[in-house]
Amino acid sequence: MRRLAVVIHSLNGGGAERNAAEMANWWSSHGTQVTLITLDGAAQDRYRLHPQVDRVALDLMSESQSRWQGLRENLRRSRQLRQAIEDASVDAVISLTDKMNVLTLFACRGLEVPIVISEQTNPGTHEIGRLWNWLRRRLYPRAHAVVTLTETARVFCSAFVPQEKLHVIGNCVWSPAELAPESTILDRPQQILAVGRLAEEKGYDMLLHAFDMIADQHPDWQLAIAGDGPLRAELETWIQRSGHPERIQLLGWVDNIAEQYRNAQILTLSSRYEGFPSVVLEAMSYALPVVSFDCETGPAEIIRHDVDGLLIPPNDVAAFAAALQSLLADRAQRLRLSTAAVSVNERFGVENHFSAWDKVLEQAVG
Repeated sequence: MRRLAVVIHSLNGGGAERNAAEMANWWSSHGTQVTLITLDGAAQDRYRLHPQVDRVALDLMSESQSRWQGLRENLRRSRQLRQAIEDASVDAVISLTDKMNVLTLFACRGLEVPIVISEQTNPGTHEIGRLWNWLRRRLYPRAHAVVTLTETARVFCSAFVPQEKLHVIGNCVWSPAELAPESTILDRPQQILAVGRLAEEKGYDMLLHAFDMIADQHPDWQLAIAGDGPLRAELETWIQRSGHPERIQLLGWVDNIAEQYRNAQILTLSSRYEGFPSVVLEAMSYALPVVSFDCETGPAEIIRHDVDGLLIPPNDVAAFAAALQSLLADRAQRLRLSTAAVSVNERFGVENHFSAWDKVLEQAVG
């Protein structure tokens, strides 16, 4: 039986964390013995795991008060991560997210186990700091394989990783939605939905501004934002000062996000940058047309403009508002885009996704 370790900092919400959990679940349910290792404790987990997944939570996540304390903590994490990987006795290690990849490669130096690392965002725009970036450039070439979500990310990594080690595997639709054939999105509440961490890169300031620009023309429509994060208090203040605070909801973390998809007619993605947004795949699986900034990277790899969604020039709030306005005003357009959106279930199917991953693992393990 093949034995794999999947390594990530935490399962406490987020797209990369969801990917780690789903990857572990898939492999475990298909005959692979999987150990899922996190630096965080298991009490923070937000994703369910297959009962056969061996969960190892190192419980080493804490805020460092200085650079030197951070260095000491990362050395301690490295030692314990190495021990956990050795104890698991695996055929290969799959690490997800930039800093975790660096830590895993450092921890496993000298071990014979193959390391496959996955960049879960666009490394060209996602800042990780000078030291981490320097370490990434020094350590990534030691990986047996480097998997990026997009071609843009692959090109970035090609500056310091040999071409033969680079692979592009985007995200997939983990669980295709089961939709009633007799209903359409026009039967759902008049709600615009956004999903994601309340952080600067998600551009919720621009989304709120865009909604404020068109809200008076569409008094029956609401905006709901599902997710939590460091900007919650700031966004709450902005909403209270807006012209329509009673029509905007910050839902916080939502355990059953499927319910939110089923109760919306449009998904918005206002991000300043992305990796390969799983939320877009999920929403389109629920027949939601998407209005998204054409940011680097991901939206243009998924959304076909004016076929199953609308792509807007990055950071152009006026154009974003105009696109929303046109979609709210045109039921036929919403229905047309919605009907095409569900094709993501075939275009980004889970079987093809893991076929690509298995080829990478076969090449790495030899």
